[in-house]
Parts: sequence; structure tokens; C-alpha cells
Amino acid sequence: MLWISLAKLPALIIMLRVVSINNYERAIITVFAFSFAVLELIFALPAFRAFFAALSHMGEKDGLLPLLAAGRLKGGIVGLEKLTIAFLISKAALSFLPEISLLSVFETLGEVEIGAINPAKLYPIFLAFGILVGIVLGIVWLYYVLSYFKALCRSKVLGDFLKEKEKELSPALRTISSQRTRRAAVCLLIAALFCALDFIIDDKNYLPDIYSAVFFFFAFLLLRRESRHARLGIFTSVLYFAFSLTASLLETRFLSHFTVIDVAKKAAAAKEYAWVELFTCLEAASLIALILVLYFVMQSFSAALLKDEAERHPVGGGVAHELSVKLRLFSAAGILSALWHAAEVFLITITERHVITEEEANEFFAEGHVIYSSVFGGS
Repeated sequence: MLWISLAKLPALIIMLRVVSINNYERAIITVFAFSFAVLELIFALPAFRAFFAALSHMGEKDGLLPLLAAGRLKGGIVGLEKLTIAFLISKAALSFLPEISLLSVFETLGEVEIGAINPAKLYPIFLAFGILVGIVLGIVWLYYVLSYFKALCRSKVLGDFLKEKEKELSPALRTISSQRTRRAAVCLLIAALFCALDFIIDDKNYLPDIYSAVFFFFAFLLLRRESRHARLGIFTSVLYFAFSLTASLLETRFLSHFTVIDVAKKAAAAKEYAWVELFTCLEAASLIALILVLYFVMQSFSAALLKDEAERHPVGGGVAHELSVKLRLFSAAGILSALWHAAEVFLITITERHVITEEEANEFFAEGHVIYSSVFGGS
């Protein structure tokens, strides 16, 4: 469910971009609403059913009868399960059904029958109704859920049972929690490294480095208890975010007044571009620092994993050496990429001067006209 919720963020950006360009493409909102409603039901319904089945099992097998009859809802845990399933289905329907009215957006050509109604005109009413009903149902569901767990908290029998289970399962739960934390952190690190790449179309980077900094921050935040180097990564990722954001804003402001070719010709352009170069270098330096921190974190990571694996299946030292070499190569490639990103900012300002000859003269350039062009690309 967490990943589905995170996936809604880029979907929201896509929807806003599409709708801002063409209002008649609003059907994409319906597509996303339906997709996320179905995905939430696919994952939420089995999860809640398994949760209530586990509570029922504990109540029947372990003699914890308060689990079955707690709360203010008639039927106890069975009634709460039915209410939860009904709420999830209603929530999904209310988030999707109002969007169906957007499919009826049309332009009238010729005569229209008197009394014809375009449902899209009623979309705000449908949406407000869906939100209002969803809030009411959510409050009702939350009231009964809280009353159920509040009743459980008062049960001394259940409290004693959970304390015994905690002592028994604590080591295993810590191991599982640590493994899940590491997996989530690795996923975030992969996303951070992907976002560190430049995705440029028409001289515009559609994958700013600030996204990479955000993923790095949350990855190291998860690993702060796993590695002592991760706390340094948190601080460095904040610096990386600040430098990336500043460099991006300065570059946007510069390009709104000048081009990189103006740097060699205009003092004002050179002065303003110097700030772009400075913060781009700081951005590259912070990224290199992040890569080095990541290297040490992954080294400690791999050492712990190999140690756990060696206890179950003895392995030779060659595996550790091979993994260490790959980490070094990966880190070196990342550092070279960061250095090239910084060097590129300087290289694109190098221009060459060319005088139009008689053969090259045309309707745009007369003979003797001087033009400048970037040696390494850019505009």
C-alpha cells in the first residue's frame, strides 16, 4: 500500500501537466483513478482479511476471547471485518465514479436536442458528493476500529499474552525488520542513482538532481541504525539537495536572459554564469561525497551479509574480494560522472569565432558577419 501511495505522486504530476496543456485530455484522470482504485483493492482486501483471520485464530486457539467480542460493533471482530471490507470498496468506488463524468466532455456540432445534459458539467457536484460521503464513511469506520482496539488495550489477558510473545519472537522480529529496512533502502538508493542521470530534451533536464537528493536522504535515514556512515550521508544529502536546487534556479534565471554563447561576449552574462559554475561545482562535490559515503555503507552492508551467509553456507574469501572490486568500480564510475557534469558547465562556454564568407552569405547572414558557436554543444 505504501508503494501504491508513493506511485500516486508522479501520477499526480503527469495529470497536472497533461490537463494544463489540453483540458480535453482530462480522461487520463479517470484512467489513473480507476487504476489506483483497483490496485488498492487488490492489495488491501487480502491484507485486511489476513489480519482479521489472524486475530480470530488467536482468539480461538490461544483462548483470547476478548479478541472476538471487543468493541462496540455488533458481531465483534466478524462485524468489524465486514465493515472494513465495505468501507474499502466504497472508498475505491467514491474515488473513481465521479471521474467517469469527465469521459462525456464534448463539443457540440450542429443542433443539440433540448434538454440534453452534459454530465461533465456536474463533475464538481459529483466530486463534492464523493468526498463528503467518503469522509463520513471514514469517520464511522475509524470510530468502530478505535473502539475495538481501545477495548483490547484494556484486556489484561491479552496484555500478558503479548508480553510473552514479544520475549519469544523479539530476535526474529528484529531480524525481519532489519531485512525489510535494508531492502527499502536499496530500492531508494537505486532510485537516487537513476535520478542522478540527466534526462535532457530540448536543452531541458526533466530529471533534476533534487529528486536524487531526496531519495538519498530517505535511504540514509532508513540506514542510520544499520551503519554509522549513514548519518553522514543524511547531512551530505541535505547539502546535495541545497546545491542542486540553487544551481538549477541560477541556471534557469541565466537562460531566461542569456545563452551560454553570451558568456564569452558579455560581461554581465559571464558574471551571472560564474554563480552557475560555482554551485554546479559544489553540487558535484556533494555528489562525490555521497558516493564515497555510499561506498562505505555498502562495504559494511556486504560484510554483514557475507557474515550471515557464511554462518549458513561457508564461502571463500573470493566472494568478498569480488564484491569489493565491483563496489570500487561502481564508485569510480559515479565520481567520474559527477566530475564530467561539473566540467560540462565550463566546456559549453568555450566558443569559436567564424566570419561569414561570400559563399556562406544568405538571407540571414551577410558577408563579413561574425557568428559565435559553442565548441562542445549548447545554445
